Amino acid sequence: MRPSNHARVTENNSQTFALKRPRQRRNHSSGDGRRPGRRGPLTEEQRLETSLTRRQGACIRCQWQAIKCERDPLDPDGCCLTCRKVYGQTMTRLPCLRYKINDAQLVDKDTHPKYIWSRRWDSMKIVEIEEWRSSEIKSIVVTQDVGGIGNATYELQVREFVPVEGDSLFRGWKTNGIEKKHACTPYAIANMAQTGLQFMAFADKHIGTFIKFYINKNDKLMWNTYYMAYKYSQSVPRKEERDLLRNALKLWVGSRMESRRERICSSEVLGMEPQNWDLEGDNYGAYLIPPVLQAQIELLTTACVLLPMKREVLKGLQKLMKANQTKSWFTIYLCMFLLMHSCALLTQAENLRARREPRISDLHPQARYYNPGLVEELHTGANILLAHFHYCNKGSHPFALDWRTADNSSIAFAELGREEKSYMQEATDEVKRRAHWFKEIKEMKKFEDDYYFLSQLYEYNWTPVHTV
Repeated sequence: MRPSNHARVTENNSQTFALKRPRQRRNHSSGDGRRPGRRGPLTEEQRLETSLTRRQGACIRCQWQAIKCERDPLDPDGCCLTCRKVYGQTMTRLPCLRYKINDAQLVDKDTHPKYIWSRRWDSMKIVEIEEWRSSEIKSIVVTQDVGGIGNATYELQVREFVPVEGDSLFRGWKTNGIEKKHACTPYAIANMAQTGLQFMAFADKHIGTFIKFYINKNDKLMWNTYYMAYKYSQSVPRKEERDLLRNALKLWVGSRMESRRERICSSEVLGMEPQNWDLEGDNYGAYLIPPVLQAQIELLTTACVLLPMKREVLKGLQKLMKANQTKSWFTIYLCMFLLMHSCALLTQAENLRARREPRISDLHPQARYYNPGLVEELHTGANILLAHFHYCNKGSHPFALDWRTADNSSIAFAELGREEKSYMQEATDEVKRRAHWFKEIKEMKKFEDDYYFLSQLYEYNWTPVHTV
């Protein structure tokens, strides 16, 4: 985050990691106790400039410092004149970017459930099915095979419905580029609103289970960071930081739920046969989720987990960043790690989906991603968050410090315990060891690599890169 005016420089010329202390509130009253008079009316030119800034946004530096973002009339989309005045006076030159944290897209979600399943919903708002063929409620157990049977599973109360135009009664997939279909029975969730609460509880309960399943223990940097994020979300003394990390973890779990196929694992299979005829299909032997039911699962995961947690995470992250408190940096870093890795995992999922699922759109069958537009939004969101993170770190390189030095005053500000400092030193060693690989995956545009976005957290002179 922002370096202090008296920050020292380490032997490797990287500035010590320090933030400004909160500034004292200015006294705007005059010497005789009266407040200054109101500002006069804006000129026509000033009104136009203000209107343009409101529409297109101020740059990050001007937003955070609450100063006027004055555009260059010769280059309106380039560096603002306000930032240009200070370039050369600071130790690092950060790009002048007109990004807003709330514009970051953290979830790989369209505006409605996939129309290949059903056209009943044109948004991600809960709308209950009203026409039922039977009054009988059946219970099924659903799994994504995360953590084993009986661990990360949930029960759904379903009911046979009357199909309408647009409801699919077949699950489709692709094997070796050839589209396949399997017949399903018309069952759907009987009470979506109630089930949505169950989904949120599931995401909160199974954070540890999902981390153990998805994160490679042999990857020291990855595993240690997830372990630390999970543990720190329970131990950090400040409630707003605990809430941010917990919400980020729930958002991460929800994103994994949305990226992996479900199957029925109960004795109740709704009168369906397993997919036991396409031996090469990756769903061979499974009892598939009926399409309309799958659309409901997608909608509920989005409406009850992803979107609420996205709002809370962005709000909490922005609040901590703008508070500019040195003691909050570690929480911000852990949250950013989760979000950047999730972006890579969602990119991987879109790449896999493009190869295994049929599409309604007329995209080229060999397209890299199932929905390139959503992937572009995800990557833009990653750049938005990275820009704010590096503005927080302005001039400081925490992963270039020697965290082994117990009396190092340059890191005492962080108020970290022994375990957190040990993590930082091990992470610093890993970042240095992988520097060549980090550079290679970025240059080779390996967007699906786990570290494509994560590696950019550790760059000294970061600039945004367009991807898709």
